[in-house]
Amino acid sequence: MITNLKTSLRQIRESKHFREWSSRHPGAYLTSAFFSNGWQLDFYCPKDDNLTSFTKTGKETSDIFRKEKTVIPELKLEEIEVDVFEAKEIINKLLKQKYEDQKPTKEIIILQKMEHPTWNITFITEKFNILNTKIDAISGKIISEKLESALSFKA
Repeated sequence: MITNLKTSLRQIRESKHFREWSSRHPGAYLTSAFFSNGWQLDFYCPKDDNLTSFTKTGKETSDIFRKEKTVIPELKLEEIEVDVFEAKEIINKLLKQKYEDQKPTKEIIILQKMEHPTWNITFITEKFNILNTKIDAISGKIISEKLESALSFKA
């Protein structure tokens, strides 16, 4: 799927709406990729301190929600050694070992750079639990995992 992501990035960068936007935001860079029903690629503009999300069909700019102003790191796809299929295999092994009774029904996939490139993958299960797993996108090591009930979230 990293090939699919790279293809999506190329298509977005070649699109008219991205070229127009990037000409007005020359210092902007890729910060994350989100997959649910297709890739959404997020670009950070340091000058305006905002994110603009691009899909094949358009774009949307939003403010950044954070406690304190910190540098948003650039995501470089050439650093990725573990593709999403390998990351999902790692999670499937984890499911078999520790969460055998949890059957995923929905998945949310985010590739972002924290200290290093990280797959942040969330499964929503048949039992209304949420399994969030972060995997180092270079080494394939599990950084963290957390299973909690979706019903425990407060509105």
